Amino acid sequence: MAEGWPLGDVKSTNPDAVLEAYTLPVGQDGKSARFMNSLNEGGKVMMFRKGFEHMDAFFHYFDKIYDRIFETGEFEHGFFEGYDYAMVDGEAVYDPTKFPTPPLDQAATPGKYTLFWNIPEIPLKSSEDHHFIYEGNEPETSAQKVIAQSSEAQIKAGALNYEMRDINTPSLFLGAPTETMKSRGENLETLELETFAKIIYGEYSIDKFDEFVEEYYSKGGKDIEKEVNEWYQSINK
Repeated sequence: MAEGWPLGDVKSTNPDAVLEAYTLPVGQDGKSARFMNSLNEGGKVMMFRKGFEHMDAFFHYFDKIYDRIFETGEFEHGFFEGYDYAMVDGEAVYDPTKFPTPPLDQAATPGKYTLFWNIPEIPLKSSEDHHFIYEGNEPETSAQKVIAQSSEAQIKAGALNYEMRDINTPSLFLGAPTETMKSRGENLETLELETFAKIIYGEYSIDKFDEFVEEYYSKGGKDIEKEVNEWYQSINK
């Protein structure tokens, strides 16, 4: 997202840098697509030891966290008054400069201190809310009021993310690392990141991508593709 992590560092390095969000280009066949990591956030999972006695407590906690997402219960307005919201004249406000004390430039994000990597979300709901604000609508929900405090660039980026929802292509592989992933996956990932970075920064021409694909497949990518397809077929029998 424009100006979001880690792109904010660009501004600190070069205050004159311009960050702008764009939709992805369309190929010669008139189609476009973008790779998504996986169906669960970043491939992250939570594990519990065998015989864990208090799964009910975990799901009670999980249910409470979702109060924030659905804006109900004790987290209807936010997680912690004075941190991510404040009550002013009986109304929840999300502009930190309007918090009673102390005046803040930026609200805290107590949701980062839950047991989860991020606050659980309804898929694409945040992007839909960004699009709602980007279209010039007045915020109605607390989530939309939070988004309205963002910069124009961030709101636009979220809106474009929603507009591109139909070209999302998440990885359907949710299994344990395959044998080739364990032996060659790290090297292939390094090859991918270095090649893409050098293309972006102009050290390689775009034609280098075709060479990268050949090298990727020859160094284990083809084997990984075969193993992943075999895994997928095994769970769909």
